[in-house]
Amino acid sequence: MERKLAAILAADVVGYSRLIAEDEARTLDALRALRRESLEPLIAEHRGDVVKRMGDGWLVSFASVVDAAACAIAVQERLAGQDRIKLRIGVHLGDIVHEDEDIYGDGVNIAARLQEIAEPGGVLISGTAYESLVGRLDDRFEESGAKDLKNISRPVLMWRWKSPALVAERSAELPAAAPANPPLPDKPSLAVLPFINMSNDSDQEYFVDGITEDITISLGRVRWLFVIARNSAFSFKGHTANTTEVALALGVRYILTGNVRKAGRRLRVTVQLADALNGHPIWSERYDRELEDVFDLQDEITETVVGAIEPEIVQAELDRTKVKRPENLDAWDIDLQARAQASLFNRDALAKAVELSRQAIALDGSQARPHATLAFCRQRQLVFNFAPDREAARAEVMQAAKTAISLDRDDAEALTMMGQAIWNQPEVGLDEATGVIQRAVEANPSNAYAHSTLGLLLGIDGHGEEGVPHHETAIRLSPRDPQMALFLSRYASTCINIRNYERAVELSKEAINLSVGNLWFPFVEAATALARLGRLDEAKVMVERLRQINDQVTVTAVRNALSFRDPTLEAHYIQGLRMAGLPEE
Repeated sequence: MERKLAAILAADVVGYSRLIAEDEARTLDALRALRRESLEPLIAEHRGDVVKRMGDGWLVSFASVVDAAACAIAVQERLAGQDRIKLRIGVHLGDIVHEDEDIYGDGVNIAARLQEIAEPGGVLISGTAYESLVGRLDDRFEESGAKDLKNISRPVLMWRWKSPALVAERSAELPAAAPANPPLPDKPSLAVLPFINMSNDSDQEYFVDGITEDITISLGRVRWLFVIARNSAFSFKGHTANTTEVALALGVRYILTGNVRKAGRRLRVTVQLADALNGHPIWSERYDRELEDVFDLQDEITETVVGAIEPEIVQAELDRTKVKRPENLDAWDIDLQARAQASLFNRDALAKAVELSRQAIALDGSQARPHATLAFCRQRQLVFNFAPDREAARAEVMQAAKTAISLDRDDAEALTMMGQAIWNQPEVGLDEATGVIQRAVEANPSNAYAHSTLGLLLGIDGHGEEGVPHHETAIRLSPRDPQMALFLSRYASTCINIRNYERAVELSKEAINLSVGNLWFPFVEAATALARLGRLDEAKVMVERLRQINDQVTVTAVRNALSFRDPTLEAHYIQGLRMAGLPEE
């Protein structure tokens, strides 16, 4: 016997006995043509090995799940134009045993069971197989829930191919704008469906439910997001309804799903976020962890997932605003566009961002977010030396931040903006600014921007070692954040303040590689750190590149932007720039 891991494709003709009874000769001719012209050429093209032919069915082994899934889709697409012969196809990744030119084992059994319940013309794959498709073919499948299969000891999570024809059929079966379906809220809406326990260990159920509940609670702290309560979402536990049906029933656009698998002391958590109303996957991630302290692990996964989801939904919402007609834009849409402009870090884009945020406030000034955005944009004008009247900009940052907090005292973004506004008031102590941003982190521990800002201020205030964990947390929480270059740049600044110049060079160069727009701070940090390391030629190259991006950046501009309160720290930072050759004025 030979045992190995393989991707197994099981295919079967739908209604074979009926077709033979109706017209045996025609059916057999059609099957021979199917094998000769479609099935077996496509299997060979995708490097499959036909293990068994069963008259009306096939069992095929592949070394790659991607090849197996691609072959299944290609076969069904080839057959879509004819009506007589339809196939059901199941795909699973699992252990198989070769013996006497046949194969056995769970890998075969599960693939066969999936094939039996697949739709005619459809492809159904297991959750195990789907995990190997992430980043390649995962967008061709949608989750179909977990189901008990005949003679299989545990429920199997299933994903089905989003065949355009089958999706259209299913959509036609859904109630059209049924009165029972609640309308979408006026802000992004999300439901966290109960994560699925993929382990044999039923004791893990409490842990799996705990992750779902914690993520739901933490997302509820994101003030601009409408999150369905835990009890409503848990009413779908164990159901096989697809995500579109769930979204319609709950009145939300976005659905977060996941599954948890335990093997010994290892735990794998797979999470997916989708726009359920249009079927588009937005984000997916897999977390592999050692199972030490179960509650610490639960907290870590919750924070990481929530931190990653925020920017993904913002980007998805921004993409939706781009296809709207200008006259249909509301305050939320305009606010998103303001933030997108602010992320470009150049003078004209920031001026446009300020104009847009004021427009959003004029449309709806009752929400905290557009006021926080105005404070955010004006703050960036100050930091990047784009504000012609710095005193007026400081005053507007403070007023907008105060208004945002008066509208929502627990809004982490508003608190972060207020902290930065206080930081830019020379007559106010930096301790007060740091305290406000600490409140922001407490209000939403998964807000990456708040952690990054707190790390920066602690570094400027002479507490850089305390700031480092906040920089690390920001990067861990939102590894694909559009503001990652800024996060890395701020971290580099703190490393300079604690004399870790090698790390500052690494971080600033990484920030430069990721930069969009005219973000010039990473060049400043690279020049300072390189000069402090005695690598003056490299430091001067950084200054030259900096001046090519923005020839208005001087020692004075950097001093104004950072607003050091400790003269010793400021002198240490600024002296590196002088050594690198940055002009004083």
